[in-house]
Amino acid sequence: PISQRFTGTPGDADVGNLTVRVTGGDAGGQSAFDDFVIAVADVSNPANIFVDTGDADTGAVSEDGTASVFGTLSITDPDAGEDQFQPANMVGTYGTLTLLSDGNWSYALDNASAAVQALTGSDTPTDVFTVLSQDGTASHDITVTVTGQNDTPTVSGVLTAAATEGQASVDIDLLTGASDVDAGQAATLSLSNVGTLPAGATLVGETLTFDPTDAAYDYLLSGETLVVSLTYDVTDTDGETTSQQ
Repeated sequence: PISQRFTGTPGDADVGNLTVRVTGGDAGGQSAFDDFVIAVADVSNPANIFVDTGDADTGAVSEDGTASVFGTLSITDPDAGEDQFQPANMVGTYGTLTLLSDGNWSYALDNASAAVQALTGSDTPTDVFTVLSQDGTASHDITVTVTGQNDTPTVSGVLTAAATEGQASVDIDLLTGASDVDAGQAATLSLSNVGTLPAGATLVGETLTFDPTDAAYDYLLSGETLVVSLTYDVTDTDGETTSQQ
C-alpha cells in the first residue's frame, strides 16, 4: 500500500464541511477515488480598535459650561460583518456616554447632578468608559475630563432675632443657613465685608452678640420697637461671596 499526506490551512471561506476528493491509479490505467469530508470550525478572529486620523478617544466638558463632547473610534475585523461596535449607553460618575455601532460616540454631562456641582474650581476628574467590538474580542477606553467650577456660597434667607431693652443678651451665628455645594467648602465659609456694628453689638468669630441694655436704646418707649441690621458677605476659600444680613 502507498500512503500520502495532504495538508492545508482553511480560510474564512472554508468554514463548514470541506470535501476533498483523492484519486489514485495504477499502471494498467485503473483508478479509484474517495471523498474525505473535513469539518472546518468557525473561529472568531480578534478585532482591532484604534484611533485613526480625525478620531478621538478623549474629550473634555466643564461644570456650568461645555456640557457635551463627541468623537469617533475606528475598527477592523477579519471576520466578515464584524467590523462594528457593541452599541452602548453607559452612565458614568458625571455623565452618560452613548456609543453607536459605527464607532461614533457622544458624552453628555449631567450638570445638575450633585456629583458635578460638588466639584471645586481645581477639580479635574475623569469619566472612563470601556467599549467593545461586536464580537467582544477587542476593547478600548474613552476618557472624558470634567473641569469643575467654583460655586458661590448660598444663604437660606435673612437672619432675625429678638431682644428686649434692658434684658438678656442675644447671640446669633452669622453663618446660620449659609452653605456651599462645592465639596469641603461648607465647613470653611467665613465672614467678610462686615458693615458697621449697631450699638450694643460685638462680633467674635462668626458669633454676633447683641446687648439690649446698651444706653443707646434707653429712649425707646414701652412697646416701641426698633429694627437694627447688619450687612456682611459670606465667603468661601476661593473668594466667592454672597451678601447676607
